[in-house]
Amino acid sequence: PSRFSRRGREAKDDGETEPLQFTRARTDSLLASRRVARRHEALMVEEVPAVPPIIVVDDDEVRRETVCAQLRLSGFDPRGVCSDDAVSVAAGGRYPLALVDLVLQGTNGFELARSLRREGGPRVVLTSDYHFTENQLARMDCGAVGFVPRPYQVDELTSFLRAKLSVPPLSNSAETT
Repeated sequence: PSRFSRRGREAKDDGETEPLQFTRARTDSLLASRRVARRHEALMVEEVPAVPPIIVVDDDEVRRETVCAQLRLSGFDPRGVCSDDAVSVAAGGRYPLALVDLVLQGTNGFELARSLRREGGPRVVLTSDYHFTENQLARMDCGAVGFVPRPYQVDELTSFLRAKLSVPPLSNSAETT
């Protein structure tokens, strides 16, 4: 019967197949590619920076959940809360940063930022449809470390938040912009 070789395996005309035969070079090549893949996986794990969790404070539930979903897709670990729960959630010290809407029910973002600062809470980045300059924020003496006007692009927001997370914390008295 005639025989032919096909990718390391020999087949006979009668339909029987002999065991797959690997050459030493092929085995070494497979092992090397597995080592490269493992090293690549290890590098991928190392390259992904750990992003600390942040609080998203907005009394508009739909907007709050939308922002949280966008941040989650961008690698953040957000927790959305309403203004009534913000101070108690931040009290645990787990959150280094809070994204706070300026217009809240029963209070406003400036007052909430002051409360969080007094309690030793996270840094505050304010957001709103209103537009403020850094100088205007400083005059409010609320302790906010920045302001992001809406509407914003998600990549602009995430870049801004990452920048604020990478800055070493300031003392509460020096944290006004």
